[in-house]
Amino acid sequence: MNIKQICILPVLSLAACVSTSLPKGYSGPTANLKDSAQTHSNSKADLFCVTKIDDRNIADSLTATLVGKQGMGFILIPSILERPLPAQPITLELKARTVYAAPIQEMFGKVYTVSGTIPFRPKPNGAYIVKGKLGPEEQSIWIEDAETGSVVSEKISK
Repeated sequence: MNIKQICILPVLSLAACVSTSLPKGYSGPTANLKDSAQTHSNSKADLFCVTKIDDRNIADSLTATLVGKQGMGFILIPSILERPLPAQPITLELKARTVYAAPIQEMFGKVYTVSGTIPFRPKPNGAYIVKGKLGPEEQSIWIEDAETGSVVSEKISK
């Protein structure tokens, strides 16, 4: 096995556990949902993402960022994903977490996290973004309308 094969195996194993964001056979109207990040420095960011739709694991920015940071040293480049959603009532699992470029930084820095499940009904052709706040006073996550910035979901708070 060569080095290229060794490096691709973890990515392939993650892909096997992830389903698409639309239910199998769904052909109705859709909306768009994008994860987000708040960058604090070249080596630290807070990531806000959706990790499940109706109990189905989906590709998310937290996993994509953690897999993508391998070999990057002390530089963190968040990988922000977006996906279509069925424009019907759904349940979303949201997760927010502080991420550092190198594991040693997590030993000395503060890691904030919050997660939970919310009901959501996206509008056909709607555009949404996962937002939140992570800090000593507040750890929360929610969904906003991408055009207006209005909060359109329940807030999950710790």
